[in-house]
Amino acid sequence: MALIAGYTGSVSFNSVDLDAVSWTLEVNQEMVDVTQLSNTDTHRQYTTGRVDFTATVDALCDPETDRIVSVVGTSATLTLGLDGSRSWQATAYCQDAEIIASNDDVVKVRYTFVGNSATVIS
Repeated sequence: MALIAGYTGSVSFNSVDLDAVSWTLEVNQEMVDVTQLSNTDTHRQYTTGRVDFTATVDALCDPETDRIVSVVGTSATLTLGLDGSRSWQATAYCQDAEIIASNDDVVKVRYTFVGNSATVIS
């Protein structure tokens, strides 16, 4: 499991583009036990399985243009900045969107995504 966090990026739904103010990314790769009981080796053997990821992206809330509820269940393109020159990109389904408000900060929307594509670092 890898947990990565950052402060730059974007989320692109069909007709809505959002700038990320913070994000987290968790990437998992399953390990499949392929040990054969007839094997004379006493150690378990594993092979890599499928990769999946979840991401949480915070974006500024603009009540005039945000379609918070309508994006849940739809697909989006995530571009999350890793450093000044590289970014992580993938397509994911929006699982949840919630408004985050506090007395000492601007109103944000926290989007939760589950991956449905290969990931690319460019």
